[in-house]
Amino acid sequence: MKPPTLSALAELTGGRLVALGESGDPGDSSAAAGTVVAGAAIDARSVPSGGMFMAVPGTRAHGASYADQSAGASVLTDEAGLEVLRADGVTTDVLVVDDCRAWLGPVSAEINGHPSRSMTVIGVTGTSGKTTTSYMVERMLLDDHSVGLIGTTGTRINGTAVPTSLTTPEAPTLQALFARMRDEGVTHVVMEVSSHALVMGRVRGVDFDVAAFTNLSRDHLDFHPTMQDYFEAKSLLFTTPQDPGAGLPAAVVCVDDEWGRSLAGTLSASGTSPVTVSTTGAHGQDAATWSVSSVEVGTDGLQHVTAVHAGQDVTFPVSLPGTFNVANATVALACVAAAGGTGETEETVAAKLGDVRVPG
Repeated sequence: MKPPTLSALAELTGGRLVALGESGDPGDSSAAAGTVVAGAAIDARSVPSGGMFMAVPGTRAHGASYADQSAGASVLTDEAGLEVLRADGVTTDVLVVDDCRAWLGPVSAEINGHPSRSMTVIGVTGTSGKTTTSYMVERMLLDDHSVGLIGTTGTRINGTAVPTSLTTPEAPTLQALFARMRDEGVTHVVMEVSSHALVMGRVRGVDFDVAAFTNLSRDHLDFHPTMQDYFEAKSLLFTTPQDPGAGLPAAVVCVDDEWGRSLAGTLSASGTSPVTVSTTGAHGQDAATWSVSSVEVGTDGLQHVTAVHAGQDVTFPVSLPGTFNVANATVALACVAAAGGTGETEETVAAKLGDVRVPG
């Protein structure tokens, strides 16, 4: 895939190109317009050759103040960042946008050829259960597909670890990771999506096919002023297309708590039909798309679960203890079904939940 030029990125963002000379004054940007951008990074020290440094405002300093560490790379920044570059005497080509955070993802996706559009991407959000649910989805898909996993415990491609940081990496890293997965033949990606990632635009530019909600409880209230704000941040995954060129994902919502029921109600009211999961009957088992009707712990130490889906019983083992893992397993199974399944029967796919292991 041919990387985009600076002029193409300016057209995408509605931004303007500025060619900063040694005097700090803007020069002729026409020569810069045809410059090809081959990669991107939010860390100035990690910008690849021919890449772009994405200089975003920080809590203590503007990222543009580190541009001298990016080896002359082109820079994406805002008006404040442009002034920092001028004051520091940086000579480079600059793409000035209105909101750096809003454009990190779409620009990074464009640079990498929109890799998530080439794969089936399943995003899992919620306070608890994201990691476990992601590993369960991965296990059910692995026998028939090439699978990538991104989350709290790291990143894996077909079970092999790939070094990364953060539950959801920053947009340039995430899009480059998607591109690597695409180039290695990955067909399905399951990833944890944190509220921070949604608010800070880390998943902007990602074409999600399925989005799952596990639950919501008190957490991250240093970042979110209220529980309602926290909930609304999580809801962005379901109500706002993260890839501006794609539609909303299929929604899988566990309705065991009030927040899940609220999300399901909001989606239904907007004309979206979410796949609902009930393990407690709190939403009315008959009304839920997937409803757990019985759980028994066998002599083999496994939980044996029966769920009703489309009027049929689906029985499956769960290797991990606790009623919350029954919910995680049922959400994971609903995600695989919503993504198009594996070509096997639901019970054959779900049987793989009997040997899932989750680190940590």
